[in-house]
Amino acid sequence: MTDEPADRPVYMLVLADLEDREPMADYARAMQEFGLYEKNAGYYTAFGRPVEVFEGDWPEHQPIVLARFPSLAHARRFWHSPEYQHQVKPLREGAGRFRVAVFEELPVPARIDWSARD
Repeated sequence: MTDEPADRPVYMLVLADLEDREPMADYARAMQEFGLYEKNAGYYTAFGRPVEVFEGDWPEHQPIVLARFPSLAHARRFWHSPEYQHQVKPLREGAGRFRVAVFEELPVPARIDWSARD
């Protein structure tokens, strides 16, 4: 692990290898009902399957979730909350394999050269 980000926004990336989509309906409903992203100042930035694959094969059964939080502390509060760990997360049991990681947001460049745009 690298040094902990200092109050910089982070992105939580969830890679799912789904084997059974049925449990995910209850999981999605519970996520919405509990409002855990909102309670922790998080929101989805990308969700689902790619709109286009530029390289390699993207498995049909592998959606992603990308959520942004204002800090690692916010992401941790979401992930480790009793509601998520004991009431929501168990609903996805048997749905497949999940990999979840948090990445630090890079600072916006001071200057962006847009001259290469079409």
